[in-house]
Amino acid sequence: MSTAHATQSSSALSLCDLNEADSRRFVQLLGSIVEHSPWVTEAIAQMRPFASVDALWTAIVGALSGLATAHLDDLFRLHPELAGAEAVAGRMTDHSTSEQGRLGLTALERAEFERLARWNATYRERFGFPCIIALRLHPTRASVFETFESRLTNDVAIERVNNLREIGQVVRGRLYTMLRPVGWLSTHVLDTAHGQPAAGLRIDLSERLATGVRPLGSVITNADGRTDERLLDGAAMMPGRYRLEFFVADYFQRAGSEQADPPFLDIVPIDFAISDPNLHYHVPLLCTPWSYSTYRGS
Repeated sequence: MSTAHATQSSSALSLCDLNEADSRRFVQLLGSIVEHSPWVTEAIAQMRPFASVDALWTAIVGALSGLATAHLDDLFRLHPELAGAEAVAGRMTDHSTSEQGRLGLTALERAEFERLARWNATYRERFGFPCIIALRLHPTRASVFETFESRLTNDVAIERVNNLREIGQVVRGRLYTMLRPVGWLSTHVLDTAHGQPAAGLRIDLSERLATGVRPLGSVITNADGRTDERLLDGAAMMPGRYRLEFFVADYFQRAGSEQADPPFLDIVPIDFAISDPNLHYHVPLLCTPWSYSTYRGS
């Protein structure tokens, strides 16, 4: 059975560790959170303590936003191209290798590799630095390719803004991977037509991105109408917009409930957002073949 559960082992690094470390250790712990740029964490070390991971992220983005144009371009040049020379030579950081590997950019078919090589060359010739894309915000390689191609015709001022924004999103993802939140996502489905838990009901979880919907997995409810494992926790518990899809028509058919043909309710989608990944988000569904409701539970 495929599941949306993405639990990671307990992180050895916490925000408390960063706040309490001396400045040298602080820089060492964060490592290359910004590609080959330890000066960024050196610059914000005296701003501690940070109240949250987002506060730390805001400080990093603030340090980058204050760079003069020439220094900003230098920062961009420290980032690897997508499936570029650094990837081929195995010279990317662990962060970049993992991020490009998730979408298969480190093992492309020849045609895709050659297409990216042409775009990388065109982009660098036009702007003087590589095209930076926050890959965690893309569900597929096709989405990455579409974004890259659309940026080739922009002017340099727009691309500086785009690259800086994308670096910010890259850093945010890396921070939440390193400093795993303690919150989690759960659900509970109640069949209010029969007054019982909805056992054996399929639920799909996905993340709603600006570039499309990224599937995160599928679960089946247990005898209590719950899931055996948390839907999200650890590094997977990221701020963002999500969707739960409950396959209620299939459940009620198996439960012997009378339904219209086709059923009035087929798949019930619930779109919601996680703003603080250190909290417990419980998104239950109460349903009949004709109606449903939800709320933020605990």
